[in-house]
Amino acid sequence: MQVTALITLHVDGEVIKPNQTVTLDKKEAESLIARGFAATGGLSGEKKTETKAENTPSLEDIIEVIEMLDPEKDYGKSGKPNVDAIETVLEANISADLRDQAWEQVLADRNDNAS
Repeated sequence: MQVTALITLHVDGEVIKPNQTVTLDKKEAESLIARGFAATGGLSGEKKTETKAENTPSLEDIIEVIEMLDPEKDYGKSGKPNVDAIETVLEANISADLRDQAWEQVLADRNDNAS
């Protein structure tokens, strides 16, 4: 299934930049579309504000987005991911508190993997 990346994707060792298309197996493509990381067809350039209001991301969704962000562009001076960067990918509003919870989990997982 062909999809258009909405964020930078890493597919089979290849970097797919936003607005580039890539062919994926149907299950993976549907998963990326459902989480707001990719779209079918062409991009209209419009943000779906109604989707943003209705979509309530899980902590796991936020953690997954954090892992995909570019620390040089998408992190603030505090060293934490910017809420705006996460919201852009998820097309949903999140609180700084929810971002902090996800960030703490990401750091804990990284520490566990480093051991």
